[in-house]
Amino acid sequence: MEKTDTITVEFMGPPGAGKTTLQRSVARTLPRTIAGTAGRNECLSKEIRIGPIISLLPDQISDGIYYRIWEYLFQNRLFYEFVGDHPDVLKYVNVVAHAWPDPARFVGLFVRKVATYQLFRSHSQRYDHIFIDDGLFQSLAMSTSLDTETIAHVVDTIPLPDLLVIADLPAETCVRRQQSRSRGFASFYDNMSSDEILSQISDCRTQINDIGNIVRKKGLPVVEIDGSKSVHDSKEKIIQVMRRGF
Repeated sequence: MEKTDTITVEFMGPPGAGKTTLQRSVARTLPRTIAGTAGRNECLSKEIRIGPIISLLPDQISDGIYYRIWEYLFQNRLFYEFVGDHPDVLKYVNVVAHAWPDPARFVGLFVRKVATYQLFRSHSQRYDHIFIDDGLFQSLAMSTSLDTETIAHVVDTIPLPDLLVIADLPAETCVRRQQSRSRGFASFYDNMSSDEILSQISDCRTQINDIGNIVRKKGLPVVEIDGSKSVHDSKEKIIQVMRRGF
């Protein structure tokens, strides 16, 4: 039976605000926490007989094997399970996909996101915390052509986390951070000029503020993080909120 006290935390912020780094830092501090690709692989290792053997291989090899297992054996099934549990989420897909530069690519990302969510929830009895970094709220934040009323309707179609963490930085700083990454800008910005990227991140910050206001009215706890602060201080702020309870 699924635990009822597992806390789901979703992270949202403009690309470059440091949400992934922050999520990893908090996840390393809290016991019994599942997050990211490592969390997905950990769940898969419990689903298949050869999981313990794969986990003994070097990370680069085991990650590749787990990804193929995930893609061919689990992702579609978990996607169908998620839609069966949350049928209204298809309204989310219809609205958000058309707000992305490449709707077809968004649909592929959406399938992966919700399948990962479903996998984590199916293993929640083993964990106290589930962390979602690049989830449905993040995709909504990137869909900057949506108006506030539409966002509010879309939020009603998706499962809410227990806590939403918003990491933020000025758009110019986010762009500089993206430029300094070894892998460069997020693929969302393919074929955009520097000025277009700056404009999109500025719009994304505005959208994130709107989403935060909407979910607060629904009673969802929100923690706002200044990305210019130290990771340690930001981590402690999140942990304090989680320990106080909601």
